[in-house]
Amino acid sequence: MRWDTLRGLPGETADGRAVAQTTGMGVMTITGLKTAFAVLWGMTVAMPAYADPFSEIDFSQIKNVIFEGESSKINVTTSNDGPAMLHVVKSGLRAQSCRPIVETRVIQASLYVNLQFKQSDTGVTRRCSVLLETQLPTDVSVSIHQQATIASFKGHFQGISVAGTNSQVSLIGQTETFNLESSNSVVTIDGKVNALEIDANRTIAALRLTDLSETRTLRIHADNLVAEIGLPESAQIKHNIRATISAFASSIPLQQEADLALDIRSELMSGKLFAF
Repeated sequence: MRWDTLRGLPGETADGRAVAQTTGMGVMTITGLKTAFAVLWGMTVAMPAYADPFSEIDFSQIKNVIFEGESSKINVTTSNDGPAMLHVVKSGLRAQSCRPIVETRVIQASLYVNLQFKQSDTGVTRRCSVLLETQLPTDVSVSIHQQATIASFKGHFQGISVAGTNSQVSLIGQTETFNLESSNSVVTIDGKVNALEIDANRTIAALRLTDLSETRTLRIHADNLVAEIGLPESAQIKHNIRATISAFASSIPLQQEADLALDIRSELMSGKLFAF
């Protein structure tokens, strides 16, 4: 299954869903023959937004960041060095004419980031693809509530939660909790997750869990599941794998007395469980 088979992801919809804007956005123009070649060859034009929507926000009290609104691509990294920031880049053939808006609001310890598109003076709403690239303090929780999203997480998080119709999510690093609810999803994890829960209709999962010393829950429930799950060679785990039709293999022996269970339930399942 290719990434672009998940219908509805940014850049795949007929109306070019996804992107964002703040005031003072830079504009890149292509004229003459360059325009002709861009249209002919499907060149993507990237247009950065220079105003930072996070510049006026005090992150010392922020524990949760919630992304809402239109579908988008989101890259999140964590760092204790430097201020939090959000960089917005719109792209695609409609990038010059679409008018995205990023609105932020703080409610107690939660920061809500809402992505919408503004109508033009003629009443037309044009959409294009967007990348929200953000750096956040270490150990915050991040939630994404969008119909379709491609999200990349790098660093240390308190929690990661994604809910939508089509989701492609990757994590390099560690998080206390990882929760995903989606009709169609692709999930890749390389790192440490203390509580993993995936609920989806169709899921492709490539998991390399490097440390299970504090892991409490590993649960994947999907109607149609393709999964490759790697665990440390020393892992003490019991399998609770239930599938109506299965082509799933395991090279890790079952430990009946293990405290940690790998709970997988699916109608149609293939893949493997392996040690590294």
